[in-house]
Formats: sequence, structure tokens, C-alpha cells
Amino acid sequence: EGRENFEKVTGSGVVFSNHQNNYDIFVIGQMTAKRTVSLGKKSIRLLPLFGQMYWLAGNILINRGNKKSAMKTMGAAGTQMIKEHLKVWIMPEGTRSRGRGILPFKKGAFHIASQFDLPMMPVALSSYELHVNTKKWNSGKVKVRVLPPVDVKAMKSEYTGDQFVTFLKDHCEALIRREVALLDEEVYGVRASS
Repeated sequence: EGRENFEKVTGSGVVFSNHQNNYDIFVIGQMTAKRTVSLGKKSIRLLPLFGQMYWLAGNILINRGNKKSAMKTMGAAGTQMIKEHLKVWIMPEGTRSRGRGILPFKKGAFHIASQFDLPMMPVALSSYELHVNTKKWNSGKVKVRVLPPVDVKAMKSEYTGDQFVTFLKDHCEALIRREVALLDEEVYGVRASS
């Protein structure tokens, strides 16, 4: 739902979503905007076949254990994104929540958006980890909603530097938390445990 919101950003942007488990790539992957790559941890490349396909498809791999290296890679990715009009899909929780609600967002995605004035494109997934048996076909519903883009450039006037990155992260995390709660009420009749 809301896929038309992707069309509101014609150039580069940062797509971000909550992250529950490995199935997220299948749930969101089929509806993401054209010319979107994802950001993943470098260890993904070690997964037989999938890792090589992931890397060859142009996705970005970062070394999360080395902050300086990760920031350098993300900076280079931002330059490449603008040059090639790409969007990057990032899951700012940094790890799968596995039914624990929405974990605190990390700042990496918001540094890229702030540094390059890229719009943030929020995508919320209902809490299917808690309500769907992912080992069976047709065992429940998953709802995905693409929200209107967050205009990073327009928001920047109120804050500077890392203050702005923190503000943007908190704002975007609140958007996802609120939307997941709404989706969970619509689909499962319960509030999200975030």
C-alpha cells in the first residue's frame, strides 16, 4: 500500500524500513522503487550463492565492525547513488528484531541522507514475525505501507551537524513505530509491542 509514494522521489533517496527477519527482503523486495540497491553487512558475501548474487547485483556491503571503514563506504555509496540516480534500502535497526518490537535505529542511514540532502522514504511492515508462521504457505497476512517521503533538505534549517542526524533518526524511527502500530491494529487487531 502506498507504492505511489516511491514515485514522488525521482532521483536518489534512502529507503528505510523496520527489520524482523530474513524474509523482509521478499516482503519488501517485490514492491521497492526501481533502481534500488540495499545496504548489507560485509559477511553476507560469505553466504554460498546468495552472497555472490547479492554483491553482483550492485548492493552495498559495509564492515559494521569498523565504523571508520563503514562511514567511508557509505560516503562513497552516496556519491555513486547521486551519479547513477539510485536509491538505497537500509534497515536502520542494524539487526533482525525477531518479534522484539522495533529496535533502536542506528545513525548510518541518516548520516548519508544528511550529507547528500537525500529524501528519506519510510516503509513500514506489520509485525508478521509475531503473527505469521513463516514456515507455512498462507499462514497469515503481512501488510506493507510506503509513507510519504521525508524532505531532509527542508528540515535541515532547524539543526546542524550531528544534532540534525540525531533529530532525523528520532523523527524517522517515530514514523515507523507509529505506522507499525497502526498496521498491526488493522491486520492483527493488536498494538505493536515496540
